[in-house]
Amino acid sequence: MAIGQSSDPVITSDPNIDVIELDENKALREQLDMNDLNRITLQQMGKQNRATVLQLSGADNPNLVNIYQEGMGNHSMLVQAGKRNATDISQVGVGNTFLGIHAGEDIINTVIQTGEDNMVRQFLMGNDMDFHIYQDGEGHELNQIQVGNGIGYKVTQTGEKGMNITSIQDYVLRR
Repeated sequence: MAIGQSSDPVITSDPNIDVIELDENKALREQLDMNDLNRITLQQMGKQNRATVLQLSGADNPNLVNIYQEGMGNHSMLVQAGKRNATDISQVGVGNTFLGIHAGEDIINTVIQTGEDNMVRQFLMGNDMDFHIYQDGEGHELNQIQVGNGIGYKVTQTGEKGMNITSIQDYVLRR
């Protein structure tokens, strides 16, 4: 760690904090009793911050995670398991990375990337997954490996060049 850098990311569960949240996740949140919703907001600003979030829930306690990275070289990791989970990932700047491991059912996942060379890698295991991906700028990359069924996408790409989305899907038969 260089002088002047902070190794302590801001992690808060304050429901009043101003974060970017897409309509798909807002609709899910509004359907739920706020007392039963596990919500975490992670904001990283500056350079080379690191953060890890582990969140588990039962079917009656869904997760909502907002991750916002702004700056250069920030890295965050999320491990999320349960039912009716939602994740908003926003990356603004250069060279930010996110690794997500999601397991469960009824997953709503939104990714917004602006700037240059931001990376999202996700491993998703479960059923009924819905993804909304928006990339603007240059050189962003999103890689996903999905195991399950009921997968839907909405992808919007604007900007210069070098946008890349890779998705590997494996349908699992139930007995």
